[in-house]
This record gives sequence, C-alpha cells and structure tokens, in this order.
Amino acid sequence: MGPIEQRRQVCWLNQEEWEEVLGWLYADDGPETVHLRDKGVRRVKAWAARGALPHAIDSTASLVQIWLRDSCGGRYGMSDLSESELRHQYNSVFLRFVNGVVDANQKGMYAIPVANIADQLGLPAWFVELRHAGTHSALPSLALFRASCQQALQWLHTNYWLLQKTYVADVRSEVHLLLTRYKAARKQTLKGQAEASASPADKSLSEITTLITSDTYSEILIPMLSEPGFLVPMARKKRVSVKAPLPASLSELWTPALAHFDTCWPGFSDELYLCIMDILNDPSNGVDEGKNVDAYRTTLVAWAKYIIQYFGKGARRWDALLESALKALSPDTVDLLECMAESKPGLADRIQPHIQLVKLVQADDGVVADDSILRDEVTDADITYLRQRVNALTKTVASTLVRNSEDDSQPSDGAWKLYSADEWRSCPIGCLPGGVIPDLGLPEWFNDAELLHSKGILCYPSENTTFTPANPEFMDVDLATVGTAEAGDGRMDHRDDWDNEPDENKSHIDLEQIAQRVILL
Repeated sequence: MGPIEQRRQVCWLNQEEWEEVLGWLYADDGPETVHLRDKGVRRVKAWAARGALPHAIDSTASLVQIWLRDSCGGRYGMSDLSESELRHQYNSVFLRFVNGVVDANQKGMYAIPVANIADQLGLPAWFVELRHAGTHSALPSLALFRASCQQALQWLHTNYWLLQKTYVADVRSEVHLLLTRYKAARKQTLKGQAEASASPADKSLSEITTLITSDTYSEILIPMLSEPGFLVPMARKKRVSVKAPLPASLSELWTPALAHFDTCWPGFSDELYLCIMDILNDPSNGVDEGKNVDAYRTTLVAWAKYIIQYFGKGARRWDALLESALKALSPDTVDLLECMAESKPGLADRIQPHIQLVKLVQADDGVVADDSILRDEVTDADITYLRQRVNALTKTVASTLVRNSEDDSQPSDGAWKLYSADEWRSCPIGCLPGGVIPDLGLPEWFNDAELLHSKGILCYPSENTTFTPANPEFMDVDLATVGTAEAGDGRMDHRDDWDNEPDENKSHIDLEQIAQRVILL
C-alpha cells in the first residue's frame, strides 16, 4: 500500500487554521476578547463533527467553555449557573482531562498507578489528588476548580500547543535549509564540478523525505517549492516570459527532486500542480512580488505545463486537475487543457469541448480574437435559430417582470437581479461571478436566540393555546392534558396562541400548521 493511502486525516484545513484557533482559545481574558475564545470553542466543535480530535484539543475547548460559563472565573459578573452546577461541570471537565492524559499512557499488561504516569508526563501531582477528591470524596471548592482550570490550560498550552507549533516551525526551517543545499549541490553537478552518483543533492533529498511524512508534505514542502528562490528563481532574468516553455536550466535543476518526491509520495505531482493553480487562480494565495508578479506567474504557468507533460501519465486526480484549470479562465487556460489532452489521450474527447468553449468565451471577452472557432461545426442556420430562441426567451422574461411589477403595490429590494446581456458573465455552478467560492457559513448573530425571536425567525410557544394532534389516533397520550398540569408539579405550560386572537370555535391547532410557522435551527 502506497504512502498516500496511509495518510492521517485531521479535522482542520491546514496549519494556518490550527494556529488561528490556538490564538482564539488562548486570547487574553477580557470583555472585548470573550467572543474570540467562544469562537475558538465553536470551531473545535465543528472539527469534532468532522472526525476524532486529539484529546488535548478537546480538553482545551472544554476547559475554555466552562471558564466562559463561569464569567471568566467570576471576574466579569455572576454566572447564570449556580455554584453547585459550576462545581459539578468543572469536576466533569477536569476528570475527562486527567483521565484522557493518563489513559493514553497505560500501555502495559498491568495498570500503572495514575500518580506515576502523571509524574512521568510532568502533570502536577495535585491534579491527581483533585481528580481523586472529585471522584471519591467531597466535591472541591469552586475557587480550587478555577485555579485548576487555569493551570490545566497552561499545561496544555506548554505540552501540546506550543510543542506542535514549534515542531512545525522547526521542520519548515530545516526543509528550507535542505532545499537550499540541494539546489547548490545540483548546480555543481550540472556544471561538472561534482560526481552525479552519491552527490550531496541526493543526500539532501533523502533527509527531506525522512523529515517530512505523507501527512505534512502538502502543507510544508509544496508551498515552499512554489516560493521565489526554488521553482521560481529569485533573479527576474532567469524567469520565464509569456508563452515561453520552461527553460532547460530550471527543468534539469528540479526534475530529479520532483521525481524523487513523487516516487516517495504518490500523488505529489498532482498536489504541486493544484497548489500552483490555486496561486494562479487567487493571487492572494501566493507571495507579494510587487512589480515582478507577472514574471512570477508566467514561470508558475510554465511549471504547471511541465508537470502535466512530465508527470501527467501517472496523475491520479485528473478531474481535480481539469477543474482547477477551468476555475478561473485566463489566456493560459487553453494551453493547459491542450497539455492535458496530449498527456492523457483517453481524456482528449472529454477535454476538447472544454477547449472550444474556453476559446469562445475568451473571444467574446476580447481575450482571443479567433473568428474561425467552431466555424466548421456550427452553420449560419444554427446561429440564426439560437438567436431566435434568445430573443423569445428575452421577451418572455421581460413580460414576466412587467407583470410582477404591476402586481406588486410596493417595490421590493429582492436578492435577485436581472443583468443585461452586456453585464452578464458566465461562472461555474456554485461560484460567484469571477469564480469566487461563496462563504455559506451563517453569521454569528444566528446564535443569539433572542435576536432570532425578535426578527420572527424563531418562534416560542406562548401560554394560551392547547396543543392537540390533528390525528389523535397516532398518539397514546392525550396532549390536551399536558398543558393543564397543576401549579406545584414543576411542569411548564406549553400552550400557544399563534394569532394572538382568541377563537372559541378552535379546539385544537393542526401540527402541520405549526410546522409551517416555526423554523427549527
């Protein structure tokens, strides 16, 4: 089984998102930063929905959450929970934290005392005593739990978060140094100043593959290769001009390294190509080259073509490669698609219609002036028929808009807008104009139940209507008696009058009607 199939799945998108959540969870205590820590807790919950979380991350989020429920240790007002509730919640979170740390190191046939494992891990001894007291003795005081929460967060920050962050930074620094050594050694080999066999360049590549795993090369090695100084030379005169092929000096310098990485990690070339296309499609993903940005981008385009030509036969993700080329149309899109068609003859029939479509769109936008496109396949009669269809559709839409405007007594600012033929531009399904992927996340104010209620999005039952099922035969309980409990039995009166108007003839409300009035979030 190849290394690519043994990759460890994580719940975060990349290292940048992981470090962003670290900053949120450990933001300074204060009324103005509470929302950041709460945002970090919510992001960790989203991670947990994607898969298994490391125990340290789960414990950090749980400790921060109870700390916020306690109004940051009582510093910013009283908590909504009673002292007894806070102590029990602190105790539950703290028990899970200590047990999770200790149980992960119970690897022998016989159980090792918790105190011994805690001492090996550098866990404070009083954490074990507090765990024992919370389990077998009287519940510790709230002040003691607050102190333990702060020290537990500090221990997690030192022994997990900071270690992980430092490790990634050290690996990046070491990989950057090894790539620099490889480049210098490879240049000497090409100049005949060093032997090709057992050269320092091969040694540097072996050290890189030992240092990086199949889990980390896409986040560390690939972005580093696309930076100026490696695949793209620092000197502007060594870069590629528009429409020019990749110089032999660059291909001979880096092809052995790319081939070595692709052998160690099958799919490496696909990931490198996709990273280059992400930079080309969204300049904000790349580096700030200032006036040299055009030469930087043209060199990346040349590398993208070279990767398709040299590694295309072994590509595994052709659908992703094709999608990245079509995501943002540019003058180089056709060249990339033609390279794909040449490298993968089986895809030529699928890619050719895309090539023709891109040429038509670019010609319409003034990018490419080629009036002979599809002239042999599309006749004048076909064009006339299509124009008639467009005119008929335009008249239908116009008449519909006029009819709707006459029916509306007041103009409305809707989310839909009809663009003219000159303003409208095509874009992939699911993307905004320009190929931008929309952010479908709900705003944070959707977490405020009172605000949703005031806007009419969320409706609460009031105390005036008795709920009765539309078909009582499917219910074993008489719901008409649920809301009429006596005052002392502790049950709430779940009755509601949706119209706020008494109706003596209405004995019950249909459940389907209720479902239409309430939006469950």
